[in-house]
Amino acid sequence: QGKLLFYSDGIHIFDQDHKQMDCVTGPCEDLKGGKNSTQSVLIVPQPTCKGCEYLFNVFTTSDINGEKILTVSTVDMRENKGKGKIIAQNKTLQEGTTERIASVKNDRDSTYWVITHDSGTNNFRIFHATTGGLVETSTPELGMPQTENSMAEGYMKFSSPIGEGGERRLAMVIPGPPTNYIELYNFNDSTGTLTLDKTMDLGPAPPKAYGVEFSPDGNKMFVTFQGEGT
Repeated sequence: QGKLLFYSDGIHIFDQDHKQMDCVTGPCEDLKGGKNSTQSVLIVPQPTCKGCEYLFNVFTTSDINGEKILTVSTVDMRENKGKGKIIAQNKTLQEGTTERIASVKNDRDSTYWVITHDSGTNNFRIFHATTGGLVETSTPELGMPQTENSMAEGYMKFSSPIGEGGERRLAMVIPGPPTNYIELYNFNDSTGTLTLDKTMDLGPAPPKAYGVEFSPDGNKMFVTFQGEGT
């Protein structure tokens, strides 16, 4: 309820006292996130029982010019007198990933969805965090293949719910050169189904499209650019 538990820069995890968190077995190796990665780290609760969340998944994406690897580590907040320790580290979920990762909660059953995108293809990866664990549920092939390193940068973001049926929008920036695009998807947080709505041409790069965000009601989308001409 607004209390700091821990945080991460994608390389290390720090507890609420701003000290580097240990593994249960002792000092930890570095996480696999990248300091230059667009969305280097994402912390997502691992459902255990309602009202008693103490396990957290820490996802990392590496620099697209580096390992291109998606990993997950797990923090248990019951350890170290409530300050947490890492109980599992750097489990590889995918080799050949972009720098994007996004998550959304299904408020109707208190589970979480995590979406990533592969590098070199048009494959998404959809993971579901439930009381049964973290499971990869599907790998839909949608949109344009991201065959260049520059296309693997840029943000991916969910909108707030649209209506009561679990529908949301998902926006993904695909930077140039030569051309900037943004792909707009529909996602159902009850079923985990992802479908392509439209691809929008944002003009030539530079400047490079990079950030994206929705308004609180989900009816407006904002894109930011980097570099010459911004």
